[in-house]
Amino acid sequence: MIGEWKGACTANPTPGGSSHYVDQYSFSESGVDFRVEYYEDPDCTVQLSAGDNSTLRGEYTLGSPVTTAEGLAAREINFVFSELDGEAIGLEYQDLVTVDGNTLYLGTESETGSRTDSLNLEEPLLRQ
Repeated sequence: MIGEWKGACTANPTPGGSSHYVDQYSFSESGVDFRVEYYEDPDCTVQLSAGDNSTLRGEYTLGSPVTTAEGLAAREINFVFSELDGEAIGLEYQDLVTVDGNTLYLGTESETGSRTDSLNLEEPLLRQ
């Protein structure tokens, strides 16, 4: 899991927001940077100004192995983000993670705020 991971160019569902975005994760032994870059176009070639991008920085811990709702093997992962664009914050997030070769999958969004039991197979991240 250690390394750089990048998602595909994705349409932004936020009304009035940028057209598209790309998620990027950088994992070290225990640290994580999560960066979102925003683009004007559906091919993610025309980037908005650097000030429109955002980076969360923090730590992660891997938890217990689990079997997802899809019947796939994954691990619990807990994120504790302490910095957003250089400013101190306190954000904790529980998720799932699995790596299949050069593809990393995280969990689907939870409507209840608790850890999901499904992987987001529609938005994989590829090793860079």
